[in-house]
Amino acid sequence: MTALPNANLAPSREASPISDFQEWSRAGVAVTRATLPAHWTADRMGHDRAHLLLVLNGSVEHLGIPGTIACDAGSLRASPAGDRNTLRTTGTAVQCLVVEAPACAEVVPQDRRFTAHPRLTRMVHEVVRAVSSEDGCLVTAELSALELFAQLARPTRMPDLREAPWWLRQVRDAVHDEVASPPKLADIAARSGHHPVYLARAFRQHFGLSIGGYLRRVRIRAALELLCASERPLSEVAFRCGFADQSHMTRMLRRYTGLTPRGLRRGGVRAFELSRLVV
Repeated sequence: MTALPNANLAPSREASPISDFQEWSRAGVAVTRATLPAHWTADRMGHDRAHLLLVLNGSVEHLGIPGTIACDAGSLRASPAGDRNTLRTTGTAVQCLVVEAPACAEVVPQDRRFTAHPRLTRMVHEVVRAVSSEDGCLVTAELSALELFAQLARPTRMPDLREAPWWLRQVRDAVHDEVASPPKLADIAARSGHHPVYLARAFRQHFGLSIGGYLRRVRIRAALELLCASERPLSEVAFRCGFADQSHMTRMLRRYTGLTPRGLRRGGVRAFELSRLVV
């Protein structure tokens, strides 16, 4: 579990205790929300699993190797398992969220700080909603946390958050519109008026995935939504979503969700919840 409870803290001076402390756990994912007092220090705070801290408002400093890391409101800091750092607040109280990864999550290789990263912030709040909801789905909680930490563990730089150019948005829309029989990369590049290598690089830069990886997720989402909203035969769902056959769809759904198509269909609304996490 996280290391924010009062028993693990060492205030540097008299200050108000931690307030608004809330803690949830679901599917191996732990979430803590708390308000830390001003002029407060937690010495050698540690976690047994990889974790992420999101500063909601205020500012905190992490003291450790390689030095002091300042995290202002909106900043995220991801740390590997076993990380030991001193956490210090300054002149104002700090609201923060800590998400601790499930044991099977990808390894965060080193401390990574992201300043004002809307996409990661949105993913953090999706995890919090999935874990804290009393009637939340275990699969949703675990899947959203796994996707968050997979994103944090990527060695490559994060997606470019500037708006993609119009021609690249058209390429993305074409992937959605032609999911059942997508054109080849060369044909997509010819339509866009750009070389295939440049197109592939620009797509990954702006959307965080290769065109092929994005297409797979679009197919998964389309299948989840059809499974939830209709009673179509599984073979028809697979055909409509561009899978080679029903077996191919089953393998992909199981890889992304841990459930078979029939299991997802029985889940009803849960399948729709999962579909929103995929793309």
